[in-house]
Amino acid sequence: DKVAKGQELATFQPVFVGNSAVTLSSPISGYVTQLNVTLGQAITPETNVMQIVDTSNVLVKGIAYAGTDIETIKVGQKAR
Repeated sequence: DKVAKGQELATFQPVFVGNSAVTLSSPISGYVTQLNVTLGQAITPETNVMQIVDTSNVLVKGIAYAGTDIETIKVGQKAR
Protein backbone atom coordinates (compact mmCIF):
# COMPACT_ATOMS: atom_id res chain seq x y z
CA ASP A 1 0.00 0.00 0.00
CA LYS A 2 1.17 3.52 -0.75
CA VAL A 3 1.74 5.73 2.32
CA ALA A 4 2.58 9.40 2.83
CA LYS A 5 5.14 10.80 5.25
CA GLY A 6 3.41 11.42 8.59
CA GLN A 7 0.43 9.22 7.73
CA GLU A 8 -0.90 7.28 10.72
CA LEU A 9 -0.41 3.58 10.02
CA ALA A 10 -1.42 1.78 13.20
CA THR A 11 -2.43 2.32 16.80
CA PHE A 12 -1.18 -0.08 19.44
CA GLN A 13 -3.17 -0.61 22.61
CA PRO A 14 -1.22 -1.13 25.86
CA VAL A 15 -1.20 -4.43 27.69
CA PHE A 16 -1.19 -2.73 31.08
CA VAL A 17 -4.03 -0.54 32.34
CA GLY A 18 -2.99 3.08 32.68
CA ASN A 19 -0.59 3.17 29.73
CA SER A 20 -1.68 5.22 26.75
CA ALA A 21 -2.07 3.94 23.20
CA VAL A 22 0.83 4.43 20.78
CA THR A 23 0.22 5.58 17.20
CA LEU A 24 2.77 4.64 14.54
CA SER A 25 3.22 7.17 11.71
CA SER A 26 5.17 6.72 8.49
CA PRO A 27 8.61 8.36 8.62
CA ILE A 28 8.76 8.58 4.79
CA SER A 29 6.51 8.51 1.74
CA GLY A 30 6.65 5.21 -0.10
CA TYR A 31 5.14 1.76 -0.12
CA VAL A 32 4.63 -0.80 2.64
CA THR A 33 6.50 -3.84 1.35
CA GLN A 34 6.49 -5.98 4.46
CA LEU A 35 4.09 -6.33 7.40
CA ASN A 36 5.60 -8.35 10.23
CA VAL A 37 2.82 -8.36 12.85
CA THR A 38 -0.72 -9.70 13.10
CA LEU A 39 -3.79 -8.47 14.92
CA GLY A 40 -3.54 -9.30 18.61
CA GLN A 41 0.19 -9.96 18.55
CA ALA A 42 2.19 -8.58 21.49
CA ILE A 43 5.09 -6.36 20.42
CA THR A 44 8.07 -4.72 22.10
CA PRO A 45 9.95 -1.52 21.22
CA GLU A 46 12.41 -3.75 19.32
CA THR A 47 9.71 -5.30 17.09
CA ASN A 48 10.10 -4.50 13.39
CA VAL A 49 6.41 -3.85 12.66
CA MET A 50 6.65 -3.09 8.93
CA GLN A 51 9.01 -2.08 6.16
CA ILE A 52 8.40 1.00 4.03
CA VAL A 53 10.49 1.71 0.93
CA ASP A 54 10.98 4.96 -0.96
CA THR A 55 10.49 4.27 -4.67
CA SER A 56 11.26 7.79 -5.91
CA ASN A 57 14.68 6.57 -7.15
CA VAL A 58 15.00 2.98 -8.31
CA LEU A 59 18.00 1.37 -10.00
CA VAL A 60 17.01 -0.86 -12.90
CA LYS A 61 19.43 -3.45 -14.22
CA GLY A 62 18.62 -5.17 -17.47
CA ILE A 63 20.00 -6.76 -20.59
CA ALA A 64 19.62 -5.23 -24.03
CA TYR A 65 20.21 -7.32 -27.12
CA ALA A 66 21.38 -5.96 -30.46
CA GLY A 67 18.50 -5.00 -32.68
CA THR A 68 16.56 -2.04 -33.97
CA ASP A 69 15.62 -0.71 -30.51
CA ILE A 70 19.09 -0.91 -28.93
CA GLU A 71 20.05 2.52 -30.26
CA THR A 72 17.04 4.16 -28.56
CA ILE A 73 18.12 3.14 -25.02
CA LYS A 74 19.96 5.95 -23.20
CA VAL A 75 21.65 6.17 -19.79
CA GLY A 76 19.32 7.88 -17.31
CA GLN A 77 16.23 7.19 -19.40
CA LYS A 78 13.03 6.62 -17.44
CA ALA A 79 11.79 3.03 -17.39
CA ARG A 80 8.14 2.10 -17.74
